[in-house]
Amino acid sequence: MSSTDFTWLIGGPQGSGVESGANIFSKVCAEMGYQIFGKREFYSNIKGEHSYFTVRVSDENIHSNVNDVNLMVSFDAETIFRHFDEVSSNGGIIYDSELENVDTDRVRTLDSPFKNRLHKFLESKNKPFTIASVLEIAKEKGVSLYPVSFKTLLENLSNEVDNPKLRGLVRMYNVIGVSLSLGLIKTPSTSLFHSIDDVFSKKPQIAEINKQAANHSYNHASTMFENFRFNLIGITKQPDTILVQGHFGTSLGKMVSGCRFQSYYPITPASDESVYLESNEILQIQNDRPGSTIVVQSEDEISAIGMMIGAALTGTRSSTSTSGPGFALMTEALGWAGINEVPIVITLYQRSGPSTGLPTRHGQDDLLFTVFAGCGDFPKIVYASGDIEESFYDTGNCFNYADKYQIPVIHMMDKFLSSS
Repeated sequence: MSSTDFTWLIGGPQGSGVESGANIFSKVCAEMGYQIFGKREFYSNIKGEHSYFTVRVSDENIHSNVNDVNLMVSFDAETIFRHFDEVSSNGGIIYDSELENVDTDRVRTLDSPFKNRLHKFLESKNKPFTIASVLEIAKEKGVSLYPVSFKTLLENLSNEVDNPKLRGLVRMYNVIGVSLSLGLIKTPSTSLFHSIDDVFSKKPQIAEINKQAANHSYNHASTMFENFRFNLIGITKQPDTILVQGHFGTSLGKMVSGCRFQSYYPITPASDESVYLESNEILQIQNDRPGSTIVVQSEDEISAIGMMIGAALTGTRSSTSTSGPGFALMTEALGWAGINEVPIVITLYQRSGPSTGLPTRHGQDDLLFTVFAGCGDFPKIVYASGDIEESFYDTGNCFNYADKYQIPVIHMMDKFLSSS
């Protein structure tokens, strides 16, 4: 067991900044020298449904999440209802104190099966169906509770910096929650400010407001909270390490492998890769020689593979990225590429199926479908990556094999790798 093995969880409604908050927390810990593994879970919903992000922090190499949470921060009731029992007996919960009287009937996004299980559990403990009840159960288990009025923090900050607009900016609750957490575990605040600057690098005014909120919340936690057994004060950072989200592996792999054309039609969880490539289309490589990856969003997956084949026929290393339902639409053109010996790479991010399936849930169901995809038989390579680091090197292998053998190559990834 490593001397540091700490798991942090943040939750809230979809669209409330959960992912941004987790990215800030992860960047802070990475800057402090720790190894990171993050697990992102979200619904196929633009805004409102429950989403959460767990970040595991260690001073040793880690490749997975663990079930026990050492510190949870929540600015909504649903996160507390869903995750209070995941917090370990020596852990802590930071929560909005104004939620204590909320009952399950007021949380409309709780699905009936979960709600029924929770009610049966609370009935067995002779507890009402409220936030206060589940927090009391957690406290009886040994969990430390840290109530904070997020609204009051914003009001105090508004008065402190003389900016009345801050009073109603509930979208800053994510940064407040992160900063309270880092103040509790005594992480140096300079790393927090660096991470906010990095996450909001293209929005300097937003970054400045968030740093004000972060500083105020961090100081509040440092002053008011105590007796928490976990501290993350930093270790020596290993050289030549970077913090990446899962889809960065294939994205960066395509850049350095000379992929200069990518077509795609938006589909979860594959879209993140193309969006990242779009945001880094122009590169400076080898003595300031410009390089670029042209990224084109097509009208559907059939067009995406057709455009990729056309680009490949010009001698350009070309690819597309999709998930199971999109790949199903590509199979006819895949056969055309096979019979005409066109070297292409299809990155396939699997999700749970069948049919359109569950876009934001994990699956590895598509191996046989991929191996036998297309009418008749033709040579193809199916290449599966085991982790994010592998996916970077595997991407280069996929392009090399496609060129060497003049055949289509399908590179299999999955939702877990994409979102980690």
